[in-house]
Amino acid sequence: MAEPETETRELACELTQAELLQRGDSMAVSELRIEQLKLKRGEVSDKIKAERALRRKLAGIIDTGREERDVRCVWIGDFVHNVFSLVRQDTGEVIDTRAMTAADRQEEMGFVADDPPARRHVDAEPDELSARRGRVNA
Repeated sequence: MAEPETETRELACELTQAELLQRGDSMAVSELRIEQLKLKRGEVSDKIKAERALRRKLAGIIDTGREERDVRCVWIGDFVHNVFSLVRQDTGEVIDTRAMTAADRQEEMGFVADDPPARRHVDAEPDELSARRGRVNA
């Protein structure tokens, strides 16, 4: 008589207590790996976003032929016209101006020695400047 034909199938089987504990440990390890992969995915996603932002910035620079850089500037007083001009030190170009205050003019004459003009705000009221200097008229 010929040997009976055999085959193997995946079927449900009852687990022993030791097998259940081992599966539980494996599941915990799997859960940790999933969380680690999620973190890595987030890090990679953040890196991709950063590189895309850099690419956009560089494309704009290449397109215009210009980029923003820190340039040393100096406030220069023009007492004839009662203005301060902010001048680029690399090109000499005036990039901003502001009106002189009475305090600015007094400083030039040597009456007040406080904040340099660059630290004052163009739209600051005289009382606001006095308050910043600690001379509030109460």
